Amino acid sequence: MNGLWFGFDENDDRSPLGVHIQMAHSWHYYCDEGCFNGFADCRLSASLYNHKVMVNNETGAIQLTMKRPAGIALNQWRMENEWRKCSYMWDGASFNRYNGACGCAGESNDCDHPKSAYGNDCAGRPCGPDSGRGFDRCLCDTKLITSSLHPRQCIWKGTAINPNGNNPKSDQTREMLKERLKHQHLHERPRHDENNMAYWNEIVVDVKQWARVLKEAPEDVVLAFVYRLDSNTGKRQAVKMRQTFVSMYNPKVIPPLVAIDVWAQPDETQDIFLAEPES
Repeated sequence: MNGLWFGFDENDDRSPLGVHIQMAHSWHYYCDEGCFNGFADCRLSASLYNHKVMVNNETGAIQLTMKRPAGIALNQWRMENEWRKCSYMWDGASFNRYNGACGCAGESNDCDHPKSAYGNDCAGRPCGPDSGRGFDRCLCDTKLITSSLHPRQCIWKGTAINPNGNNPKSDQTREMLKERLKHQHLHERPRHDENNMAYWNEIVVDVKQWARVLKEAPEDVVLAFVYRLDSNTGKRQAVKMRQTFVSMYNPKVIPPLVAIDVWAQPDETQDIFLAEPES
């Protein structure tokens, strides 16, 4: 995990992108369980962490999404080749987007309305890459949106953007990171003493495929359960999530607990992710 976090180099397309982590307080994902406020179904959001994005603008220390104390580090290979549906440079407000959080914004919050993100109806067909120009207009290919204050971020395509088949060559996550680096020095956030460096990005996971692997090979889903090194609450949450995961899926290998040092400086001699002895 430390190698992934330190390894990103925008000038080397062979370098790792970082670590995918969903910050969460409990083990649960929503898919085919009914509608809530018209939100997109089967949606799971994570963030991509490395030593150049989502870091403190003064110290370079890692900054966790919404300062949450616990989370789930996801299988890196699976994310890059199977699960990564789309990404947003900043918060994508994905709960209200078509195509499982990787589409244009929904037009209603009514669960019974076909134009809600849950309804996912575009001219009588499911919204997505095959639904025509209504989808294309929201891609970063068509309209590049770089401001973190824009309410409707453009979509950077991922491997799993098209539900009819994955294509790793179409993945634009690296391009998203490169573009973010050009703009994260700007002071756009409510606190003007901070620039965009610490603001989270959003990586949307294809939950349909995630759920399939959970049933077939649960040990391939979770890289580690993580928590803030300085948070007892975070450690309790991480322990409980792991217990729930193990009891539900009985993986062949139990994922480790890993602490995140949110004060460590960006020095390759000082680890950010720490595997502590379990008690």
